[in-house]
Amino acid sequence: YSQPTIVAAVADQLERLPYYNSFFNCSNDAATEMAAALADFMPSGFDRFFFTNSGSEANDTVIRLVHRYYDLIDKPQKKVFISRENAYHGSTIAAASLGGMNDMHKQFERLPYVHHVMEPYWFGFSQDESTEEFGLRAAQSIADKIDELGSENVAAFIGEPVQGAGGVIIPPDSYWPAVQKILDERDVLLISDEVICGFGRTGKKFGCEHFETQPALITFAKGVTNGYQALGGVAVGDKIAKVITSKGGEFGHGFTYSGHPAACAAGLATLAIYNEQDTAGYVASEIGPYWAAQWAELANHPIVGEVRTLGMFAAL
Repeated sequence: YSQPTIVAAVADQLERLPYYNSFFNCSNDAATEMAAALADFMPSGFDRFFFTNSGSEANDTVIRLVHRYYDLIDKPQKKVFISRENAYHGSTIAAASLGGMNDMHKQFERLPYVHHVMEPYWFGFSQDESTEEFGLRAAQSIADKIDELGSENVAAFIGEPVQGAGGVIIPPDSYWPAVQKILDERDVLLISDEVICGFGRTGKKFGCEHFETQPALITFAKGVTNGYQALGGVAVGDKIAKVITSKGGEFGHGFTYSGHPAACAAGLATLAIYNEQDTAGYVASEIGPYWAAQWAELANHPIVGEVRTLGMFAAL
C-alpha cells in the first residue's frame, strides 16, 4: 500500500511538468517514455498507443479506431460490433452499449450497431455437454451472428479473455481457438479487453497470451498504474496502426488528459515493478496455485456447485 517508488515518481513529475496536452502533434516526455515501456511489455506487434483516462474511454475509443480503419481501407459498411451477454466494457454510452448487461441498457438507448451473443459460461448454460462441446457451441454463436448480420457489415468482436462481469467466466479451452478461427475466416477483428485481465492477473502479462489469441487491438486500464493515477488506453496492433498512420492523417479524437504526465509517471514506475518482481510469473508459479488450492477446499461443500480459478481470478 502506498508504494514509495510510484508515489515518488508522481511527485517528481508534478514538480517537473504537471501537465501538457496531447493534441495537435504534441506530447510530453512521460507519455512517450510510457509508450516505449508498454511496447516492451505488450505482446509483440503492439507499439502504438492511444492514451485515455479509463477503461470506459479506451473501449469507447476503440470503436472510433476500428471505424476509421475500415473507412481507410474502403470498407465503410463494416460498422457492427459484437460482444457478449452480461459482459461489462465500461460506462460511457458507447462502452455500455458494448457491454451486455440488460439493467444498464434499460437506462439509456444503446447504439444500434452493437449486437450480443451468449457468454461462454459452461456451469450456467451447458446442455449436458462436455466443457469442450460447450466451448465450441458458444464460439459458434459468434459465427452464427456474423453470418446473420453479414460479414461485410461486421467490424469486430470484443471480449475479455476471462469475462469478469457475469460471474468471473473462465471459458472452456476449446472456446478461444474456435473464436479466433471464426473471426479470421470472416475478416472480423478481435479486440481483447484487458482492463481486468491485463498486467499479470491470469499468470501471463495479458489474458490474450494465456489463451494464445492474436487480437488486433488491446484495451487496458486499472493495473497499468495499479490505481495510483487514472490511465487507460488502446494498444493498436501493426495491422491497424500502419493503415491509420499512413493513410489517415490526424486522428480526430482525444481527451484533455490523454497521456497526462503524472499518470504516465505512475505507469512507468508500475511497469518497472512488474518487470523487476516478475509479477505475472509470481502469480503463475506461487500465489495463483496457492489461491486455487484454498478455493478447491470448498468444492465439495454441499451448497457449492462449482469452483473456478485462473491466476488471481476466482469464483464460487
